Amino acid sequence: MRSNPEEDIKRLRDQGLIRDPDFPQSTEEWASEGIGISPMDWVGRIHSKPILLLHGDSDETVSVSNVHSLFEVAGDLKEINILPGVGHRFRSEHLAVEAARDWLGRNFPSKNSF
Repeated sequence: MRSNPEEDIKRLRDQGLIRDPDFPQSTEEWASEGIGISPMDWVGRIHSKPILLLHGDSDETVSVSNVHSLFEVAGDLKEINILPGVGHRFRSEHLAVEAARDWLGRNFPSKNSF
């Protein structure tokens, strides 16, 4: 459970990640949602498939230290890429898209290009 969910919600609102004024309906339920889906609980179970960990060094939502922690517990087929100047939202980040496409091309080659 999050240690200070009200503070987390305020920070996420300030960052524009929560825009709905009625969300969450229950702070307590929202704070407990992530308990069973923590990446730290699952990434170490991925052994036979390659995994790419992308993170922006300008992310104000998730600390870069979190991706390093994930990297430490990940299996052998892992790669980490810290993207300079990239924040939390990747969809519009050209550098993030190119890094993912490059990694996919190297790890899952096919006759079709991305």
